[in-house]
Amino acid sequence: GTDSGVRTVALLTDMSTPLGLTAGNALEVRESVEVLAGGGPQDVIDLTLALAREMLDAAGLKDADPEKALADGSAMDVWRRMISAQGGDP
Repeated sequence: GTDSGVRTVALLTDMSTPLGLTAGNALEVRESVEVLAGGGPQDVIDLTLALAREMLDAAGLKDADPEKALADGSAMDVWRRMISAQGGDP
């Protein structure tokens, strides 16, 4: 982290209750895709946006708007391109 000259950030979240509505890898991935598609549980959306803001800020992209990216479908488009680039079928 910071001892190595790397800016670090931690988000403290409540782990006393489950995040989202599902449990299990495949179901949680499906729920994540629902968020990218503009739906999904509000707690997952909120945490996703908080993490996105921190990552964008760390990358120096302070003007990027993760809420807009979810709303206009561009977040889903980028995810699909990432899957395709790895030989997957989005």
